[in-house]
Amino acid sequence: MKKEELNKLKNDLEEKSKCLQIKEQEFKDLENQAKEKFEKDIKGYVNHKRYKNIKEYLKLITDLKTKINCLVIESEQGIGKTTIVKNMLKDLNKEVLYINSYTTALAFYKAVYYNRFNHIILDDVYGLFSDEKGISILRALTNTEQVRYIKYQSTSDKLDVPSSFIFEGSIIILTNKITDEMDNSLLGRAIHRKIRFTLKEKLNFVEQIIKFQYNLDDEIIKEILSFLKERVDETTKNFSFRSVLKIVEFYKHNKDIWKELADEELEKDEELIFIKSIMSYSTIYRNKKWVDETGKTIRTLQRKIKQIRHNDITTEMGVGE
Repeated sequence: MKKEELNKLKNDLEEKSKCLQIKEQEFKDLENQAKEKFEKDIKGYVNHKRYKNIKEYLKLITDLKTKINCLVIESEQGIGKTTIVKNMLKDLNKEVLYINSYTTALAFYKAVYYNRFNHIILDDVYGLFSDEKGISILRALTNTEQVRYIKYQSTSDKLDVPSSFIFEGSIIILTNKITDEMDNSLLGRAIHRKIRFTLKEKLNFVEQIIKFQYNLDDEIIKEILSFLKERVDETTKNFSFRSVLKIVEFYKHNKDIWKELADEELEKDEELIFIKSIMSYSTIYRNKKWVDETGKTIRTLQRKIKQIRHNDITTEMGVGE
């Protein structure tokens, strides 16, 4: 090879190295912005007994010597799992990358490369799970070998990071539902835990949520709590801690009509209302009434009765199926 060619090759390599450093700095700038948001988010941190063992699981998967480096937490929306997990990782002094929006497999690979020694939270990133390349990367990241060797084979010039590296971090997946792709590819490699609050637990937890999020007089909090306990029952659709925060904002916005706005937020499930009205009937008559009125199956009725039982905020209904 001629001297001119060697010099050109050397210059090209130096230029590529500079570009990679610039890209890495840009990524770090974005990370710093994300960390600022992270610090802001966890100001509302409130703990609960339902999360008692989560910290132990996080300690386990973030240990460099462990062969299990993935935790999947499944729960309904709006019960604080993201805030809890972020706060626990901060308590453990772990560096975290938080991804909670759509991402391509290539963008994910690059983000993981820049955070190959850190711990990555994937919060309802379903697009990644349905992508064959994305799932392949996740399989490699969560394999049970002591050394996790990650590769991305591509001829694209968009791959401006190394095509392979060793991952030494962990993966935390937060999800509202388990998809088929997750079930087949990840759950066998991960610790999978479900967290489900009863309606009574949510209502008992509301006061702490409000006090951590807002600086309000005790009388105002008492008024909001009284309203919620009067309006919320087993027939309320999708009641969560986010619902509470919205209702507090309604109160702050307009004290004259906040209850009207809140009632619209606390939408009722008409089918559950109907089921409650026929719960005292015999099983045979109740089943017939349900099918005649709704045209739906007995299995649907049984599922909804189970839902009512789980969310019963007074006493066990004592209805046998």
